[in-house]
Amino acid sequence: MKKRYIALTLSLISLAIFVYEKINAEGNENLNRNVQIIDNREVVENNSKEESIDKDIVVFGNDYGEMCLDLKTFLDEEGYEYTSHLPSSPDFYNKIEEYKKMYGKSQGLSSNFKYYPIVFVGDQAFSGFDNITKEEIKEAILNCEKDSIDI
Repeated sequence: MKKRYIALTLSLISLAIFVYEKINAEGNENLNRNVQIIDNREVVENNSKEESIDKDIVVFGNDYGEMCLDLKTFLDEEGYEYTSHLPSSPDFYNKIEEYKKMYGKSQGLSSNFKYYPIVFVGDQAFSGFDNITKEEIKEAILNCEKDSIDI
């Protein structure tokens, strides 16, 4: 019983944090200073108006969800460079909506971007992360490399 209570409590806390970050991000849209977070460790200024979606692995997720953590561990262990967008970033929701419009649909656990992390590789989008999605992402990265696209 205690385990269920703890799991439920953690889920509610995660949901509360997500809602708080969404409200905070929407309220602070004017504070966007054209900054992006790379690998969740380094903040760099982004002077380009548009990211080159064909050349990047772009991840939208958080630092505490199991699937988000598993994806980032996979990308780090494989040595892939990627751009990570966190919900605490002022432009997170606007940026993810731009990507969703560009790609239209996702693969993986959802075809309509229902689960985080949401990953964009080349001309493909993935929602959620499990072993099957992991292999699909790996294949998409290899296809980009074959097409001489820098990853």
